[in-house]
Amino acid sequence: MGAGWAGGGGAGGAQRGGPRGGEVGRANGGVHVWLAGSHNHRDEEVTGLFRSIAKAAPGSYGVMYVLDDDDGCTWERLVMRRGAVILETDTSLSPHIGVAEDPSGL
Repeated sequence: MGAGWAGGGGAGGAQRGGPRGGEVGRANGGVHVWLAGSHNHRDEEVTGLFRSIAKAAPGSYGVMYVLDDDDGCTWERLVMRRGAVILETDTSLSPHIGVAEDPSGL
């Protein structure tokens, strides 16, 4: 099973602060879970689902990116592999202001 989370896109997210969506499908003989969202705060429901997939299907792998405005401007990357989810700081996008986005007013 593959799993991933991508910022932006999705459907039906007006109720929780941004567009969100998901899909479960079959491809290349496996089950794939695709999640998308645009939400500026951590959602424990979504990260919990990601961790649940890792536990239930230990052969799964995937990556989820999280940016929580309340936690500063550091992107986190949750990496799922071999039944575990490891939290890493993504230095390619962090700090968000200055690397991915200009400071306001510029």
